[in-house]
Amino acid sequence: MARSISEIKNDITTAFMADETVKERYGFADGTTFDSYFSIVSIENILFYIIATAIYAVEQISYAHVDAIKKTIASERGHTCSWYQRMVLNFLQSEQAFFDADTNTWSTGTLSDTEIENAQIVKACAVTEGNFTINNTDYFGLLIKVATSNNGKFSVLSTSQYNALSTYIGKFKDAGVPVMIINQLGDVLQFNITLWIDYSIIYNSSTAKTIHDAIRDYLANLPFNGELTMAGLTGAIMAVNGVELAQITQARAYTYQSGYSAERYSTIIGKVLPTSGYFDILFDATDVDSSIGQGNSMVTNFTYYDSEGNPLSL
Repeated sequence: MARSISEIKNDITTAFMADETVKERYGFADGTTFDSYFSIVSIENILFYIIATAIYAVEQISYAHVDAIKKTIASERGHTCSWYQRMVLNFLQSEQAFFDADTNTWSTGTLSDTEIENAQIVKACAVTEGNFTINNTDYFGLLIKVATSNNGKFSVLSTSQYNALSTYIGKFKDAGVPVMIINQLGDVLQFNITLWIDYSIIYNSSTAKTIHDAIRDYLANLPFNGELTMAGLTGAIMAVNGVELAQITQARAYTYQSGYSAERYSTIIGKVLPTSGYFDILFDATDVDSSIGQGNSMVTNFTYYDSEGNPLSL
């Protein structure tokens, strides 16, 4: 762990004060501390601070370099979860791209950087070990959650994209290791939230949108397959200017399994990981897509009060 500037300076001054030649030249007694003998504006104090700062900078660079090397080694080490993640993210769907299963490398021919980026259809991936069931058979293996991107939001791979990715994974995965690819619509969050707000600051026509945006920003800033916490969400809402108190009275997550269902949800207690790798949220009836099983019971509800506890209607 890199030392602070004060720690480095203290190491220097301690050695300085313990040096017998220095004691003789300056004439201070044993046990005298640097700070008690030299003033803060003394040339010795300024010089040692400059030296300590320089050493601190070197140590920071060194530790950053070591950390980068460790991360590179961890990502390059084969057949770990992070290796599988990197391999999936490297997948290219292009007739001009060829994967060599012997070397686990891609040949991109004359593809430009932009064309390569467009061919990398998997924009997010998380790989973990766990139990899962396929065709009524239980396995322990790798769970690979994937998503592409559509208009800046996570979305599912198309059938052709999924099939191509599945074939690709079969070419490099370890023999005998069961793999389950999770490619599904985001987990829909449903909350009942009670808010106490400062009537003079936030109570206007855009109040609801301001709260909705704060929640959307919190979700957008979660990493793929990142954990949502009730404390974190509550904090994001209360960070809105004018919100005095926020209380989440109900929290549910609806998962997609060939469609959503009003009866298929899990109650969120404290925190939750997305089954799909990412979350979605519905704020009003216009967000509801009945064609995939969504219903009004999945819409997040808000109840507003002013500082004195009087109900507010938005």
